[in-house]
Amino acid sequence: MEGDSRFPALISHLPYVGGASRPDNSIAKNGDRKLENKNKGFTIIEVIIAIFIISCGLMALFSTFSLSIRHATQSRNKVCVDVIADSMLEGVRAHRYGEPKPPSWEKPRMVLTVIQGKISQTTFHIKVKCKNQSFIDEKINKDYDYVTIEITWSEGTGVGSRGIKRMHSETVPVRRGLD
Repeated sequence: MEGDSRFPALISHLPYVGGASRPDNSIAKNGDRKLENKNKGFTIIEVIIAIFIISCGLMALFSTFSLSIRHATQSRNKVCVDVIADSMLEGVRAHRYGEPKPPSWEKPRMVLTVIQGKISQTTFHIKVKCKNQSFIDEKINKDYDYVTIEITWSEGTGVGSRGIKRMHSETVPVRRGLD
């Protein structure tokens, strides 16, 4: 059947079962059979492992971005609180002892910032407390008082989130000036 010329295409594709060399030289010199159809591409396991590794890397990258945005927001709010607290301390220093406190001291301060084209608004709530009230009430006859300035705000971490409440407090002693 090997020498039959009526079936040359059929014979050339059949596996060879013999000891002699094959006419199409499909056996290499080192004795290994050549692979005519080399397996090219990846197995499904390799693809799944590659997708898993890439997704782990992307999740780490995105969490780093999220963390850096959170820290940048906290730093920005801390700077705003420091500016507001310094402004309030200047107002306390300029206030005459015994006069009522101005309503602007406890008025909320809104700070607008633009980050990458998005407008962000943070509201800072202020409370001014006096220990014995002599600083803001002339009827109380004491020559010293302690003024505490409390600033609270909420740091949101996304759209629709309630955020985390933060507070900054400073207490300063004040004395009645000697005339």
